[in-house]
Amino acid sequence: MPPTPRYFPHFHWGQTASINAERTCAGDVSFETPAPEWDGVLSERAHAAEDALYKLGGLFSNLDERRGSETRELHSNIESLENVVEVKREQLSALEKDVDEE
Repeated sequence: MPPTPRYFPHFHWGQTASINAERTCAGDVSFETPAPEWDGVLSERAHAAEDALYKLGGLFSNLDERRGSETRELHSNIESLENVVEVKREQLSALEKDVDEE
């Protein structure tokens, strides 16, 4: 038995085929066109999917911005720590000179 067309999932294949055949013969719609009562549902689903994709894109851009600010903050912290290490090296060097002189 062929699969049930996606526009009429609640009908058995034979019912769906005969409904579509009647509509096609009457010049109403083609077999591939969804029934008029489904147009609104499909349109609503398409808009909902589009909105969801838009929101998902916004989430990713927010993540990118946050990741960028966190990266800048980490680089700043690394530079600060490198400066601290440099100061400590200078202090250690000065202490070593004092010890050598004694």
